[in-house]
Amino acid sequence: MSWSSAISSGIALNGPAGCGKSTFAAVFCREAGLHMMSASLAKWQGSGEGNLGHLLRSVRQDFEDARANVPSCVFIDEIDSIADRASISHAWRDYVVEVVNAVLAEIDGIKGREGVLVIGATNAISRCEPALLRSGRLEKIVNIGLPDSAELERMFRVRLRGDLQQEDLTAIVELAIGMVGADVERVVKDARRAARNDGGRPLALRDLRGALVTNDDRPLELRWRNCVHEAGHLVADVIHFGPDNVFANTARVGSRGGRLVRTTAPACAGTLEVYRRRLQVILAGRAAEELLLGAGSHGAGGARESDLDHATSLAAAMVGSLGVIGADYITYFGPRDDTRTLLSFAEVREGVARELADAVAAARSLLEANRAVVEVVAQRLMDRGRVAGAEVSEVLRRGRVQQSSPNAASARAQLDGVCRGRSGSARFNQGFEWH
Repeated sequence: MSWSSAISSGIALNGPAGCGKSTFAAVFCREAGLHMMSASLAKWQGSGEGNLGHLLRSVRQDFEDARANVPSCVFIDEIDSIADRASISHAWRDYVVEVVNAVLAEIDGIKGREGVLVIGATNAISRCEPALLRSGRLEKIVNIGLPDSAELERMFRVRLRGDLQQEDLTAIVELAIGMVGADVERVVKDARRAARNDGGRPLALRDLRGALVTNDDRPLELRWRNCVHEAGHLVADVIHFGPDNVFANTARVGSRGGRLVRTTAPACAGTLEVYRRRLQVILAGRAAEELLLGAGSHGAGGARESDLDHATSLAAAMVGSLGVIGADYITYFGPRDDTRTLLSFAEVREGVARELADAVAAARSLLEANRAVVEVVAQRLMDRGRVAGAEVSEVLRRGRVQQSSPNAASARAQLDGVCRGRSGSARFNQGFEWH
């Protein structure tokens, strides 16, 4: 039996931009000894004069080249560009449908021809033409997520090529959480450039940090607000999901002024209680600003990947897709990750508004009961730029904390003795009585 009859005829790689989908395909083809044909809708459209006939001819040519060079692989990048025919309503619908049909016909045409594999890559599998993903086509979906801390360290080590072998990269990796391989490559290149420009000296750890972290030239008031915001997230997360593998930092990385990071996601039973706790954690940053500073700021929203973006998407999934809210919201309106479609229904918008309002109120109540802890964590973020979940757990573990004054410095003085101690992995007491 040949290798081609023992594996899927097609694979779809799904993951965020820069996570290495194209690199994976190239390495796989090289290691498997496959002739690789790289294609995309943009490439096909750019062939000849770009009219439909030239586009279809280019599609056929790539697949014919693959058949003529077996064993081979056709790698199609950005397969979400091959649109879902059912969603097309514009005047060029016939053109798009003909293109989609041509690609599907070529993929079907490799059946029975041993030695040709098709790999597609996308950042948004939900936007792909469903027929492209059915059995016999790109039938195997492989999700490539963001790298965890161990994987990020390996990425840095590979790109450092033996430099900084004796240095501990933990702090660098923690700052890089959320990045992908392309980001790591850029950081290392920028760090090497900084070392070269500084008299051609050897690469140092400070060069990596300098390539990651931008100078924090914000006014003191804004830096303090950022610390309060991240402290709110961290305290709520530790209370609801425990102290292990979680920390907050306030380093300026790109356009981000700070973040909460869990290096290992907690197990999720998928119940309403778990989802509502997660909403509280997401909105706890804004709630902390309201509690300690008198009002929330626009820092929780305004952009994709912001707190409000994540919270709205999660609430929309709860109400319109997951069926966890209750009998009034048991209808499936669309995929959980298709927030735009879910919010197009008035019933979902109403439920989302209620869930978000309840989550903000619950987060504020939780933080108000632990105001002293929030203030201490915020002050420590101001002083050190990083606080681990174990430190928060230690304060909670020691019992009832005296209600602090509004003055953050005074609160820190009151509680410094309570929080001083081991920063190892403390266990969160699930029986703690809220006060």
